[in-house]
Amino acid sequence: MKVSFTKTVRVLSGAGCFAFILMAAESGLADTPLTIKQVSVNFTTGTITISGESIALAATVVTLGANDISQSCAVVAAPRSVVCNLPGGIPPAGDYLLSLAQGSGSTPKTDTYALTIGAVGPQGAQGPQGAQGAQGAQGAQGVQGAQGAQGPQGPQGPQGPQGPQGTSGASGASGYQSFVQTTPLDCAGDCGSTTDIKVLSVACPSGKVLTGGGVTHLQGHNIVIEQDGPIAGFPGNQVWFGAARQSPFAVGENSPGPWSMTVVAFCITAP
Repeated sequence: MKVSFTKTVRVLSGAGCFAFILMAAESGLADTPLTIKQVSVNFTTGTITISGESIALAATVVTLGANDISQSCAVVAAPRSVVCNLPGGIPPAGDYLLSLAQGSGSTPKTDTYALTIGAVGPQGAQGPQGAQGAQGAQGAQGVQGAQGAQGPQGPQGPQGPQGPQGTSGASGASGYQSFVQTTPLDCAGDCGSTTDIKVLSVACPSGKVLTGGGVTHLQGHNIVIEQDGPIAGFPGNQVWFGAARQSPFAVGENSPGPWSMTVVAFCITAP
């Protein structure tokens, strides 16, 4: 029997080209994440079909809940999916976390899918509000915050109401009078001698109180006021006393001469 060498080469070349295209397609999946888009359950055939993106013709690990079902799963080329034929049938109704992992090494591609097996009933009515829980323990006091910046000055407040009238004060002084006496215009003894001294006192009349006084003089020269003030020892100290003298003549000074002394007492009515 004669074999066509040419046909054999063509067949081998076609197979090589298909393998090259398939390898190129698989290498393109290496840069895209594995994503599960849909999981369908067939209760009649007992199969679970996983569809998605970047599912490769590679080693595959499939877990359903806590069970590893990888031995029952295989990658289907077209349409690209993972089909799991479960020999024990579909697990009981409930919620399961399905995990798909492909590739080898320390970082395989993985994705998960929340799978509900069985019919999903309508959402139930909202339950009653639970009782209020006990108050928790008071937390520790926080650290004191930084002092804030001083705020702007506020507007002036309205005028307050008028305050109550105060109590009446004590009555002031009344009956103010001044009493004045003056000595004669002369010299007491020889003018300017040691005897040329004049004394005079002015008393407030009965019912009056001494509040002050003073002493002055008229004419003469070198007059020295020796005393000017109230007299101690008089009843109520109501007398103002004055004493003055004319000093002897000295070189460069005016000659002594006749002079007079005046004493004044300031009195008010006794309270």
